[in-house]
Amino acid sequence: MPALHATTVHARDIMKTYVVQLDPRMPIEEAIETLEEHDISGAPVVDENGLLVGILSARDVTRSEHVRSSRIEANRGEFVLSGPVDEEGEYDDASAEILDRDDYSPALAGAETVAGWMSRRAVTVGPDTSLREVCRTMVKEHVHRVIVAREKRVVGIVTSLDLVAWLAERR
Repeated sequence: MPALHATTVHARDIMKTYVVQLDPRMPIEEAIETLEEHDISGAPVVDENGLLVGILSARDVTRSEHVRSSRIEANRGEFVLSGPVDEEGEYDDASAEILDRDDYSPALAGAETVAGWMSRRAVTVGPDTSLREVCRTMVKEHVHRVIVAREKRVVGIVTSLDLVAWLAERR
């Protein structure tokens, strides 16, 4: 078997083709839950026509201007997240209590949408982009993922973990 090198391997060879996608109209709380549910730190945002319009990452949600503008704020007061244990040893869900708090951040309570939080400039590569160029793009742009797109449509994603996994398997 011939050796595979970063110049002969392309984005299409290592990309994941199942890509969680977010809608710009989705409440930010739902988007954050989606990222957590899929154990990912970011996802492309596509419009109703399936065209890439941006990307939402954990970094976007925690940007300092969001903190300064009180979009994210510390919750004041005391409350227990887990709630008391019932007779069957199950924890009561305290999420309703948190969301009902007057000083709970409205952004995290779903009052805003993904469009207001996402980066409008998603870093993309084509399916035929060499692995070396994918890596160079990620370093240059300081990102942990690139969207593989064809004509503004998402066809895959390559993350830094995908690159590490590829290297680990090849050595």
